[in-house]
Amino acid sequence: MSIDTHQNLDTLRATMNAWVAAFNAGDVDRLISLYDPEIYYANHGVPTMHGTEVVYNHFKNLLEQVDINATMNEEVALADHNLGYIAGAFEMNVTNKANNETMVETGRVMAVFRKNSAGEWKMIADFDNKYNTPS
Repeated sequence: MSIDTHQNLDTLRATMNAWVAAFNAGDVDRLISLYDPEIYYANHGVPTMHGTEVVYNHFKNLLEQVDINATMNEEVALADHNLGYIAGAFEMNVTNKANNETMVETGRVMAVFRKNSAGEWKMIADFDNKYNTPS
């Protein structure tokens, strides 16, 4: 059986783009639907989280407090028949809903995906960090 890695990579990228769109829209339900139930999530400054329930609660709390406009610049990506990853740089414009203050955050992200039994690519690991900024 041949593996069409180009098709898998295109589908993986589409999943990543759907994640960014859901994040920017503040759509927590859609966001979580793109994660594998066994997701490991490690965001800068917070403990590693495991499982969609705890990650859902994290995003729900975050997106109730801020509006986000994020972009991701892919630097490397690979997809095989059931495992793949995308890594790159991100930029987020974050607006506090309470006081309308906006800040810009930049950093790196590594998202690892696996294909489930239904043939859907789901994010199994989502790790990011922020760039150090001069004080």
